[in-house]
Amino acid sequence: MKKNKRILLISSLAIGTPIALASLTFSCSCGGEKTNTFATEYIKKTNKLYDEKTQTLDLSNQYITHIPSGSFSKYTIGSIVASDKSKNNLYRLYDKDNKPNLKIKKVILPNSLRYIGKGAFEGLDLEEIEFRGNNLKKIDERAFFDNSIKNVTLPDSVEEVQNQAFAFNKLESVTLGSSIKELSAGVFSNNKLKSFDFKNVKKILSGALANNEFTTLTLPDSVEEVLIDFVDGNKDKKVKITIKNNNLKAKLKEELKKDSNHSFEIND
Repeated sequence: MKKNKRILLISSLAIGTPIALASLTFSCSCGGEKTNTFATEYIKKTNKLYDEKTQTLDLSNQYITHIPSGSFSKYTIGSIVASDKSKNNLYRLYDKDNKPNLKIKKVILPNSLRYIGKGAFEGLDLEEIEFRGNNLKKIDERAFFDNSIKNVTLPDSVEEVQNQAFAFNKLESVTLGSSIKELSAGVFSNNKLKSFDFKNVKKILSGALANNEFTTLTLPDSVEEVLIDFVDGNKDKKVKITIKNNNLKAKLKEELKKDSNHSFEIND
């Protein structure tokens, strides 16, 4: 993990640890197997699914509906290899110091996919994700946390993107699908965003866009509820917010009167 991964969120936001994520399982159409069994199956197919030249893991031809929690995170994969030092083709992916020889820069996800579990691709140093099809419904907490992703376009089918799902990346642009109504806590925090298209978003939770590079933002009329710390970060250089919804504007003005220690000011 990179150092100093601290995010300005309200105390009610619980942040899971990498160790905890590595041990999570998810009951799904994958047959109920444990996360490490799921990951092992696809690592064994590396020769067929991985392009060494482009460093791409292509799952587009695999029938996968659910990717269980922690499946491809560096913590889970590392624990699988560390516990299996036989002659099978898992161990060859790691050197004698148990550091990965295999680098995954891009992941292509299949049309059949409906759910991505907690921490599923955490800490891989991914740079690109390609979503195939329009069946994905939910991206769970920290699914792509701590990577190097610069741009993400979410399918219109996605309804939920949970806490910190894309936090601590290098995002410069985000294209939301039309079904996303809520930005969850810390979801796009600690990135390099300078602008944001809220599309059909109605609610923005704590720290959703915290610690980015905004100088201005416009909240459209569709945004009805915003937690006051949604964009917190650098309090010395406040983001200038234009708010189209008059009720929301009045509410946030009142909240700022009570507590001005936040990273934005409202344009009149």
